[in-house]
Amino acid sequence: MIVSLAISSLICFFIAINLNLLLLYLILFRPSIQLTGYKWISIGFIITDLVFSSAYSIIVPMWHADGNGLVVLIPVGFTSSLPSSHFLNSLLRPAFILWHIGMMSTSFLVAATFTYRYTFICRSNII
Repeated sequence: MIVSLAISSLICFFIAINLNLLLLYLILFRPSIQLTGYKWISIGFIITDLVFSSAYSIIVPMWHADGNGLVVLIPVGFTSSLPSSHFLNSLLRPAFILWHIGMMSTSFLVAATFTYRYTFICRSNII
């Protein structure tokens, strides 16, 4: 099961890279007049998704919780089976940090999207 998680995370990583780069190309080089303000929120989503999917493919975190309230994130990705002296194991700690940043920034971007849409619908002269 853990090997299939690592393999599927790598497959999803390559799909996410390709689709996000395609979306970034369409936003930057085929702009729409109607999406001028929303373009920057979309670019923020693209950058967050690229960082999050790359960090996730490195660590593939698995949650473990016991009855006492202890919750642990265990990396079970392809880097977990490498020896501790391997170069890729030095990426685990920054990948965990980037993964948490991606989780938090997704919440902020959803709030920014809601705020943009709300002000666009209610008071379009502000934007």
